[in-house]
Formats: sequence, structure tokens, C-alpha cells
Amino acid sequence: VLPSPKINMNVSDTSGCSPLTVRFRNAIDSMHPAANYWMINDSLFSDTTVFYSFTNPGLFTWNLVVRDSNNCTDTLNKFIQIFPKPIAKSYVT
Repeated sequence: VLPSPKINMNVSDTSGCSPLTVRFRNAIDSMHPAANYWMINDSLFSDTTVFYSFTNPGLFTWNLVVRDSNNCTDTLNKFIQIFPKPIAKSYVT
């Protein structure tokens, strides 16, 4: 029995104001190479590191599936909150 791959990932931000570019990264274990499959805001990526820009406010789901050559997987599902950009107002009296 072979060990399942393990997700070892980090994300630069878990929330912020729009527009927000987030870095998603999964560190690959060189002894047990695996493929990364990111689904971020309905877009699929397969790189180890992904930069994604959220341009609209809202709550977005993202997930990562790591699959090794034996078709064993590890899965992570998370959310990221994007807030509206604040608007400065001034009044002259």
C-alpha cells in the first residue's frame, strides 16, 4: 500500500478588497510527485503556483486536488472573501 499524496499549500491572502491578486502555491514532495488541479472561480489550472486576480466582490470557492501516478488523491476546499473597494467621499461646507 502506497501513501496518499499530501497537500502542502499556502495562499497569500484569504480575504481583501477588489481587485485582489492572490498567490496559490502547493509545494510538491519530490519523493512522491503529483499533479495539481486547481479550480478557482470556475477556472482550472494545473501549475504548482497560480496567481489569480479577483476583480469583483463576493465569496468565492476554490479547491485543490493533488493526484499521484497511482491515481491516489488529496483534496482541499476553501473560500476567499473579496470586499468592495472603499469609495472616498468628501463634502465641502
